[in-house]
Amino acid sequence: MLSKNKTGARILAMGLSILIMGSILPASPLVEAEVNCTVFEEKKDFIVSTSKTESLEKRFDFTATVSSNSDELLEENDLTTLELTGSEVQSLNNDPSVEYIEEDIEVAASYSCPMKQSKKSIYYKKNKSSTEWNLRMICADKKGSSKRPEKPVRIAILDSGVDLNTDMNIAETISLVPGEEDMNPLFMDASGHGTSVAGLAAARDNGEGITGVAPDAEIYSIRVLDDENRSPVSRVIEGISR
Repeated sequence: MLSKNKTGARILAMGLSILIMGSILPASPLVEAEVNCTVFEEKKDFIVSTSKTESLEKRFDFTATVSSNSDELLEENDLTTLELTGSEVQSLNNDPSVEYIEEDIEVAASYSCPMKQSKKSIYYKKNKSSTEWNLRMICADKKGSSKRPEKPVRIAILDSGVDLNTDMNIAETISLVPGEEDMNPLFMDASGHGTSVAGLAAARDNGEGITGVAPDAEIYSIRVLDDENRSPVSRVIEGISR
């Protein structure tokens, strides 16, 4: 199991991975923080922030959206996932022990979404720089920006996983997708998305393929996206809680 750091460190790791990949987008429309309870009576999945997770799970249907690798991680952060109707959401909104309720929407890697074709042809000038494009994208090709840190940077990649047989320093890997607790890390990434993201961040400078922005970095791979590159928000939260 990945060791848990302080909250600030976890948020920083998540920020780094999202900044690098820019790849998590809602797979369904975002909901307002204030839920319109008159719209639906069928059950939907919700994330509930409360200090009384056990009592609420006894009253309502608990939703298991993560694997057994993540048992009790949400609860440790005063969160639970429940199946609720609109009237039940309204009832919990009036419960003083509940801080907030948010629909557990699905997110997906951005390349899973259909791209609109532009009617106009777009032409780009050939870049004659010898620096690789991932470094140019974050202005790491500028003078004075090539100094490497004395200690390896640790980067958490919350994505579809990172295959172990790559030219990166994979420090630890885990899957939070249900039913994949014992997945072979050699073939963790079915879609290739997470491995590509990790490569942009930390592929070694070995003359083969692209060189990462931080080629000496340690990669901590947390698989939250399934084989279709989708995940409920609650599973992403579990990944941050690692």
